[in-house]
Amino acid sequence: MCDTGKEIAKEIVKQGYSDISPAVKETAGTVATVVGFFNDVALYPLQKARINFQYKLKDFEREVGERYNNIPEGNRIDPPISILGPTIEGLKYTIDEKELRDMFVKLLSSSMDSNTVSKTHPAFVEIIKQLNKLDAEILRFLNILPIDRYPIANVNFRYKSGGGNIIGVMPKLYSADLCDLGEPFAISSTLENLNRLGIVSVDFTSWFENKKYENYKTSPFVLNKYKQLQCEENNIIINVTPASLAITDFGRQFLNICV
Repeated sequence: MCDTGKEIAKEIVKQGYSDISPAVKETAGTVATVVGFFNDVALYPLQKARINFQYKLKDFEREVGERYNNIPEGNRIDPPISILGPTIEGLKYTIDEKELRDMFVKLLSSSMDSNTVSKTHPAFVEIIKQLNKLDAEILRFLNILPIDRYPIANVNFRYKSGGGNIIGVMPKLYSADLCDLGEPFAISSTLENLNRLGIVSVDFTSWFENKKYENYKTSPFVLNKYKQLQCEENNIIINVTPASLAITDFGRQFLNICV
């Protein structure tokens, strides 16, 4: 690694660890003073977190350094403080999740390349901090799709005799193709979160042709719920309200840089 890359990586570790170390010490001291009896119980995980942070921050240093070294020498620049500072702060809370740490690596390394720095955004840091592992997995799935719109639906159950939907049985947003990535209710929450963050847009006024939704009624999760309800009531029907999930321009920029 070149001297510049090493110095930048060292500064990242120095800033990140100096940020967290006093906080951990202060917290440990408070716990030891106020709850002396539970000192060993409370202090151990804090000390462990401190060691893990230092260890994983070195991984972050190495990963950023490797990406920096792959940037053409003429394109290497210092990262904007609006990206560097919040990234180091965000690492304190996400460094245990490799999927999120990888996003920070890609964001920071992109901000050190004159060809891509203009496509980075300080808001990307805050977005990463508000993601979990499943969010990251679904973002990777969306990023490899050849199109920016994807079919989803609201699938619900109702009585043949009329009346409203049976509440609480199905998630609000459902995709048969995403079920392999996680529990459907958790996936629905992820899609709502990504919609809230402006990465995707959920639209019930625009959808695909009906054949895109034909497998929704026969997907294992829906059929299992249907059979459970049929055991209690014998007049249940499945209703599918089609919708679409679109990646926004802001979301596409985030995916290109961070995912």
